[in-house]
Amino acid sequence: MINKIKYTGSVLFWCFVALSIHYAFVYFLPYPFTKVNFIFLFIIFYSIIFEENNFFIPLILGFVVELFSSVPFGFVFIPIFFTLLVLNWLRHNIFTHLSFYSILFFGIVSVLFYKLIYNFLIVLFNIFNNYTFHLNYNNALDFIYEIGVSLVVILLMNIIYFLLKNKFKKKKIVYYG
Repeated sequence: MINKIKYTGSVLFWCFVALSIHYAFVYFLPYPFTKVNFIFLFIIFYSIIFEENNFFIPLILGFVVELFSSVPFGFVFIPIFFTLLVLNWLRHNIFTHLSFYSILFFGIVSVLFYKLIYNFLIVLFNIFNNYTFHLNYNNALDFIYEIGVSLVVILLMNIIYFLLKNKFKKKKIVYYG
């Protein structure tokens, strides 16, 4: 019971850290790095690394993000939900071993899937409300920047996690007698 409380407390702490990084620091970064969505990257990182209970905590974080979002309700949560479904299916049925290439593939698929669903919902919203929506070179360039910078950040997060995990791993001491 105590371990579950510690685990939940640590996850809530890291959710708070992801929220505060996203809402406090991202807007002060230079241009390509302002496209990084730290909350979504935290959700993807959490879903890739932790197999157990990896679906509900990211959904709760997605709901909290939805409350602070300026887009209509559901435009952030729905893409996160479907991205987590696809990522969970890929993680458990196709890529069961975590390697550098599988994490790279998860990052590409998750960011691409999230942005496609998100942009599809925005286009539908604009069509139904008779707004104009223009796809131009800047939208495509922002999309490519976000995928590239997000991949770099996901890979750095995973490298740091695995280095720290191996550094603090308990070593077995074998006594021969």
